[in-house]
Amino acid sequence: MSLRPMCKSYSMFGAAVLSSRWTLFIVTLLHTTSGYSGFRYKIPNGHNVPIPCNAVGMWHGVGHRHVSGGGTLNSFGQDFKDSGSEWTTELCRKDSDGDGMTNGEELADPDCTWFQGTTATPISSMISHPDV
Repeated sequence: MSLRPMCKSYSMFGAAVLSSRWTLFIVTLLHTTSGYSGFRYKIPNGHNVPIPCNAVGMWHGVGHRHVSGGGTLNSFGQDFKDSGSEWTTELCRKDSDGDGMTNGEELADPDCTWFQGTTATPISSMISHPDV
């Protein structure tokens, strides 16, 4: 399966940019960038998840369909929420996006040994988005 069609379903700033309503855009941008960014500290390499369609960008809202966070949860985000918003062995071993790789493998914690407060080894070639 190609990533292109899936990538088109994600957006950087949603309909706010298309509407040309700058006030709405600014409010949306502030909301998405100030939301629950602390959750990125609760998963291994939460600050190093690349945007699959953009080799230079990072996916800031890993548990959301929106790249900056906020709004609808993706399947990984729902699984994370269901785990009490904690990185657990069960969540690590789960394959949230059904691509054959566990969440731990996609976030460079294949042995499910990472815990909050430690530094995950950011092996950039190993890190991928656990929902794409």
